[in-house]
Amino acid sequence: MQCTNNLKQLAIATHNYHDTHFTLPPGGWNCPSAAENGDANGNGLSLHVAILPFMEQGSLYDKFDFRVGNPLNLVGTLSTGTSYTTNMNGVPTTVHVSDFVTGKAIWGMIKIDAFQCPSAVDDNRYAKWTNRFLWKTNPPYNLHYHGICGTYGAKSANTADGDYSTTAIGPENINLEGALPLGKSLSMASITDGTSNTLLFGEITGGTCKKRSSTQQTSWNGCLNGDNWVRGYICASVKMIGYGINVLGPMTTNQHYTYTPFNSEHSGGANFSLADGSVRFLSETMDVYLLKQLGNRQDGKVVSL
Repeated sequence: MQCTNNLKQLAIATHNYHDTHFTLPPGGWNCPSAAENGDANGNGLSLHVAILPFMEQGSLYDKFDFRVGNPLNLVGTLSTGTSYTTNMNGVPTTVHVSDFVTGKAIWGMIKIDAFQCPSAVDDNRYAKWTNRFLWKTNPPYNLHYHGICGTYGAKSANTADGDYSTTAIGPENINLEGALPLGKSLSMASITDGTSNTLLFGEITGGTCKKRSSTQQTSWNGCLNGDNWVRGYICASVKMIGYGINVLGPMTTNQHYTYTPFNSEHSGGANFSLADGSVRFLSETMDVYLLKQLGNRQDGKVVSL
């Protein structure tokens, strides 16, 4: 029940953002260093940072640095391998600095309950890796609810129907035809397939990780179901739909963040919110082509749930 409430809260916050700004929030911002459609004016922050004021987290939102730059890069000259002390939740905390875990991402050490599914067993904090992105003493909190930025792969079992990837960008083939595309702010009117037929958020809690080998579970592209909730660039806060629910994703280098299948610890499927604000439990046996169509806002293939 709490998981569906969290997804409902995210959907309502997204609608309230639209009411205020007259657009939906972008599915995160890229940053100048990102290889995938790098944005010279991007700050690298997530969709979830954008909606903080609409989740009674306005004071936390005000702490963020929205200037251009990778959110994992510290504004300063702190060297790799050193540490510094900061106040998190009023508690002095020593943070060990690696190449990537610095700067704006430090706010990921604050837990936002609505960003995490209570059913997730062991993937609540971002500590699976033994090298990059690891806060060695106090890992940041993971994100369990990701926006839908688009779809990829074949549109149907009939190859003559084409492929969603033909409209994709960057070396990772990021499709931007979902309700919350990376770096784009859309109006509700752009969801031409209908808000009740288009997915907005879905669960990724790490349940499929347990199906991988111990080596794959610590691989940078093997078991990374998400990232800390601050990071938005390279589709860390949004995903594409190309695989079924609760299946293992790819292990190839260029298919890590973006291609992670939606998955959960719930038996038989995962929860999703739609662009109309409703929340549905979708079965893991659902036809993958129907799931893709739900993830695309404008392909003309209207799927009723």
